[in-house]
Amino acid sequence: MPQTTAKPHAAPTSPETLAQTAEAPKKGMSPDAFDPERYVGEPKLDGWRLLIHVADDGVHLYTRTGKSHDGSLPIIEAEAGEHLPAGTWLDGEAVAMTIEDGRVTHEWGTVQSVLGSSTEKAAAQSDKITYMAFDLIAHGGIDARSLPYEKRRDLLARIFGKGRMTRLQMVPQVEVSDASLQALLAQGFEGMVIKDTASRYNSGRRGAGWIKVKPQDNLDAVVMGFKPGENGFAGMVGAVIFGQYQDGKLVEIGRCSGMNMATRKHMTENPDNWLGTVIEIKHMGQMPTGGYRHPQFAKRRPDKPAEECIIG
Repeated sequence: MPQTTAKPHAAPTSPETLAQTAEAPKKGMSPDAFDPERYVGEPKLDGWRLLIHVADDGVHLYTRTGKSHDGSLPIIEAEAGEHLPAGTWLDGEAVAMTIEDGRVTHEWGTVQSVLGSSTEKAAAQSDKITYMAFDLIAHGGIDARSLPYEKRRDLLARIFGKGRMTRLQMVPQVEVSDASLQALLAQGFEGMVIKDTASRYNSGRRGAGWIKVKPQDNLDAVVMGFKPGENGFAGMVGAVIFGQYQDGKLVEIGRCSGMNMATRKHMTENPDNWLGTVIEIKHMGQMPTGGYRHPQFAKRRPDKPAEECIIG
């Protein structure tokens, strides 16, 4: 396996633009198209992306855009502070999952309710959240980003292999194959994240060795307005007008419905609270005209800034 000769240097100190993100695979590519000798898979979780930084002055939580959530998950923060040395940065997902008869249920609404609340309210509900680490950015003051993923994963396994932590866990790995993807979907996961074992951690980059495979396409878009409802939805929001940025300008790219009644009522009564925010939309593929086939509202994305919703 190729190994980098670059020497790790001092750990990062700021969360802004620190996180790496995954990209969709090229059209027609499934897990079977990736060399299993070079790539590995991880289950795609449905939670809230968080960076954990263990510093000399305590444990800090950040979204991938650098927003602080210090104090929101005191149980997890305490466990990280007790078992991880200062200078450690973890990348992972805060999730609320239940497992019954081998099937996983992601409770996205619980995660949003906890981390979308004030610090005090979030702390009171933090026992519902588990942190699933999937990468090691730094450990003990040493920047690990220049190391290949295979090496970072080995270091992460050493940290979690001692079995001292319960609210912080490590995301498992699976073989990269179509069969593994189907097994993950059957278990209740969203899909698979494929990672190049030779790639370094590329802060601020999309892709660069991380590919997410999901059976249903989705996109993040910005709420631009609303279409009035008709018939049973008269007097309420009927559909959401959404867009993405192109050359710095917000451009309308479609409309969607499919939200539950509680969300529809909230949009109707609090439109300004939704305008300019990011939502996730599920669809059945992009049409030759550029529009999306059967777009449906999935959920709100308070963890993602609008400027990251870019056409292309």
